[in-house]
Amino acid sequence: MIILITGASHTGKTLLAQRLLEEYKYPYLSIDHLKMGLIRSGQTSLTPEDDDALTEYLWPIVREMVKTAIENQQNMIVEGCYIPSDWRKDFDEQYLQSICFICLAMTDEYIDTHFDEIRKHASVIETRLHETDVTPEALKTDNHNYIESFTHHGEKITRIGSNFEEAAKTLVGMIGTIKIIETGNRGTAIVEQLLRIWESSVRQTHTFLSESEIERIKAYIPDAISRVERLLVFDNDENMPIAFIGIEGRRIEMLFVDASHRGQGIGKQLTAYSIEHYDVNEVTVNEQNPQAIGFYEHLGFCTYKRTELDEEGSPYPLLYMRLEK
Repeated sequence: MIILITGASHTGKTLLAQRLLEEYKYPYLSIDHLKMGLIRSGQTSLTPEDDDALTEYLWPIVREMVKTAIENQQNMIVEGCYIPSDWRKDFDEQYLQSICFICLAMTDEYIDTHFDEIRKHASVIETRLHETDVTPEALKTDNHNYIESFTHHGEKITRIGSNFEEAAKTLVGMIGTIKIIETGNRGTAIVEQLLRIWESSVRQTHTFLSESEIERIKAYIPDAISRVERLLVFDNDENMPIAFIGIEGRRIEMLFVDASHRGQGIGKQLTAYSIEHYDVNEVTVNEQNPQAIGFYEHLGFCTYKRTELDEEGSPYPLLYMRLEK
């Protein structure tokens, strides 16, 4: 899992990264530290004031470090303001599955009412230099720019509007919120919630299915969810399920992430948890779903068998995959 944290100046990016490090023990890379190391060592003639040029210079380095960590199945927290708003274009789907992105911004009201506190806590984690030019208006402009730029590229913004500690606690808590739902506790409400996740995911990823086929399969999903041996659900910060995985023995029978939360590394968390705790080592995927194939291959699964028809005899080839350790 790679956690990318960016946002406007003074929003608490470094403090959030520190909290995540303490909670999950992930290695932490500060892009600011990388920047200063390159500048002080004479590797670049850029200065700390050259923000746009620094993003162009630093991001390719950080981007490839992130890819390398993912390829080696390593966890890492990456924090800094030198992440472009269109960062997703630099990663294929199999990489995006392993990245959780967080963008922080403060509201105008928060800046007005907490300005003295913002400046006071600017050096809580690392000492800042040259802070005399920070004004409420400068902070507002910086935050507006981040909100506009990242929203334009479809990113969700975590807006700090009242209390930073509450926002940070929520963000820390939403990384890896997995709960196990035993067979006897799978009531109508949770099954209906997971059915909606299934449909949202299938409509985005199983484009080879017709509307009538989706509706036909949908009728069998509630029973499958109720009966699967092990059911793990990923909840968001509002304790609402946004993904789930079902396991029979050592085989993944189902893995679905709500369409609005794909690309955040949730599927990888559920799979990694299943491998670690239940020794999962097999999965079957539709050959016409290349994203799923790439996802499992990236996690170390390899195809060992192919069939022309699916398990119901329909003309949808299946790939049987096994984890190679």
